[in-house]
Amino acid sequence: MLEELLNPGMYHYYDIPGIGFQPGSEVVTTHGLVERYHWQRSLNGGPKEPVTARQAEKSTGVKERRWANSTETVTSLAIAASKQALGIERMTPEETKPILDRVRLIIVNTSSPDSHLPGMAPAIAHTLGLVNAEVYDVRQACAALPYMLNMAIPMLESTKYGENDEALLISTDILSRVTDPYNYDTASLFADAAGALRLRKSRTRKLAYMQLESAGELADLIMIKPGQNHISMDGLAVYEEVNRRVPLVVQKFFNNTKLSMEDIDFVAFHQASGKVIDKLKKELHVPDRKTLNILHEYGNSSAASMIGVLKEAHESGRLDTGKKILLAGFGAGMEIGIGAIEWSMPNPHEPKKKRSYLIAFGHRLVSALRWPFHSASEDSVPLPQTKVAIAE
Repeated sequence: MLEELLNPGMYHYYDIPGIGFQPGSEVVTTHGLVERYHWQRSLNGGPKEPVTARQAEKSTGVKERRWANSTETVTSLAIAASKQALGIERMTPEETKPILDRVRLIIVNTSSPDSHLPGMAPAIAHTLGLVNAEVYDVRQACAALPYMLNMAIPMLESTKYGENDEALLISTDILSRVTDPYNYDTASLFADAAGALRLRKSRTRKLAYMQLESAGELADLIMIKPGQNHISMDGLAVYEEVNRRVPLVVQKFFNNTKLSMEDIDFVAFHQASGKVIDKLKKELHVPDRKTLNILHEYGNSSAASMIGVLKEAHESGRLDTGKKILLAGFGAGMEIGIGAIEWSMPNPHEPKKKRSYLIAFGHRLVSALRWPFHSASEDSVPLPQTKVAIAE
């Protein structure tokens, strides 16, 4: 409560009632790619040499990744992840209608759209049946989640949106279709997936603060160049710039929020590569217990990977209501998004009876704290009640 009074700009009225992650359906191993495409790489500027599967796995941290099959699209992955986040996978159209009607805002990030015009957001909204939603497309690549949160949370807080109105934040990519399979720097890492995060306007304030920066002069380090169909990437330069710039932005974030790593319960890194994540963990003093790596199983699926980390952490019981999460996104354009959010879905492994008791206790505590300052007269204005949002 004291933190909210001292730093009101860091706290906003939102909940996170749902999350979804849908990888491509084909499991593609590093060993299989090495056998098929005979990757080569140059070390320290020397001549190119063959890469073994063991070398590739050690260097990238990726043992296998998910690629879309021939029938899957950027849109279809986004729809699947969104249905998970909304909790409507097994519902009838009549059951889904009141849930879909609450979604008033949709923001979609992709670097590999099914079509370049129009944007992806209108098609995804139409396919889902989001008839009341405003739609936005962004292109923040791997850093997108903090950027989308920076847009959506203040928008939901505005008077334009009513209580319990919702937003859907989606990052969806099929990077395998814009990757040269013979290029070790990209094909050894990139994968296909969609992630969706559901936000709801709430009566309770939670931590939400984003520190966003970019370095456009370094745009050519990761780029689909004009006239080309594949991503080009200078892997070594990206590694060096990310590990130089991200800690500086994180420090700015801590300076501005007066928080420290000790205040953070969990860190969700963009799943860029094993070496990048290990280096950042060391530089930022992030212990293993405060983070999670899904890179070895799913590869680098751009910003969807960070949503995948959050979903895995939630489902494994690593996240619970009130946990403070640091988001660390970075990628093309050397865009960096560092942010903090507060989790509002309960631990799925905690017994419901215990959760109900804790919620009731919280309500009683709030009432007791209010009593000396609150008149019981009929015309008095009640203060917002503390509540916990349960995933749909």
